[in-house]
Amino acid sequence: MGVVKGGYGRSSSGGVKSSKQATRYAANRKGEEQHQGGREIYDRDGVVSKDEAYRKIEAADQGGDKYHYRLTLSHAQTGEGVDHNATTRETMQRLEERHAAQGGAVTWHAVNHTDHTRHEHTHVIAVTDRRIGTADFANMRAEMDRSYERHTPRDIERVEQVRPQEQRQEVQVQATPEQQREEAQTTPEPQRPQAEPAQEQWEAQERTSPDPSAEQPERKQPQRQLEMDWIYTEEQYRDERYLAERPSLITSGEATREYDQYKQLEATLQPLERQELHTREMEWAREQRESGQRPELNQAYWQDHGAVIEDLRQSRSMTEGGRQRYMDSQADNRWMHRAVNERGLKGEALIQGYQARQELRRDERAAQEPQRQTRWGEDRRQHNAEQAQRFERQAQAWAERPARNPRQQQRQERQQDQYQGGRER
Repeated sequence: MGVVKGGYGRSSSGGVKSSKQATRYAANRKGEEQHQGGREIYDRDGVVSKDEAYRKIEAADQGGDKYHYRLTLSHAQTGEGVDHNATTRETMQRLEERHAAQGGAVTWHAVNHTDHTRHEHTHVIAVTDRRIGTADFANMRAEMDRSYERHTPRDIERVEQVRPQEQRQEVQVQATPEQQREEAQTTPEPQRPQAEPAQEQWEAQERTSPDPSAEQPERKQPQRQLEMDWIYTEEQYRDERYLAERPSLITSGEATREYDQYKQLEATLQPLERQELHTREMEWAREQRESGQRPELNQAYWQDHGAVIEDLRQSRSMTEGGRQRYMDSQADNRWMHRAVNERGLKGEALIQGYQARQELRRDERAAQEPQRQTRWGEDRRQHNAEQAQRFERQAQAWAERPARNPRQQQRQERQQDQYQGGRER
């Protein structure tokens, strides 16, 4: 029995975009055929490419608010030898004939999904002038059943063997209860087979088990869709010049790598960089302890990698200078990400520009260090003065608040006297 289901959207609500997304999903959904360049897209005339399918969707959408359908066709008869393409074409031809009788048109293309699920099915993306009704779906299901009958291979020998047995079962006469009791008394009970002794079971298991010393057949490794063939050693990461080598490492290799592989390379490099910086800091602290000195903050390290954190630790607030440094740090990060994703000489130029900006920023920080310390003290004093004024305004507003009853008035006057006395002291 055939199953036809689906939904639709209008052109006014993004129907073209949804049809293209459905086509992309049907062709690129992960499965056994995904690594071979995607699944085959076909229509009433033959195989089409993805770009041709997009152009047909856009052309069919012209001239009114069209209906964009995403249909799914499936049948109980699945397996090897089933011609899904022919069945889909005949089913959609029935829909085209019904629409043509009413002056409408149907533009469609389909993709078969037979590799990622045991229940084979077909995705159909169609653009119609009018809505597909209940009668249309019923005619499509009936046409699908007839098409599967024509295009599904028959196992003739199995049919010939099963048919006489079914006929014999039909003509058999059911025995009476007395005959069933007599047959049960005369039929001997089946005897349970005796279990083998433990020693015999062990010997049989040794005979059937494979020899561990023999060569085992090589297991076929699953094919990886994304292979990373570049390997970095610890010495290469310790060398600071690897920044300049990044573009050449990314573009190395015979085949051109996809954009996703560059993103994976970036995600691989960043944790190793953070681990390297942490290792450098730990080595510096260990050297300080061994030399007997107090392990203070490594100013050179933080000037290169963490000036923003040090500024926040000292000021405990995001001052204007802190905000500017934070924005500069974010700009450097974006600059570095661009350098990772770019190729060739352009990537090298970005790396060199990043290093030059870092050196310029380091010189500016060294020149502004005295001013920053002075500004930090002034900010703290201004903050304390503003806090005192705010508390004074709150106390004044509280003192001028009208009392609700005599007892509250007395308590308020007593607290006001205590407050004035404390100020006089």
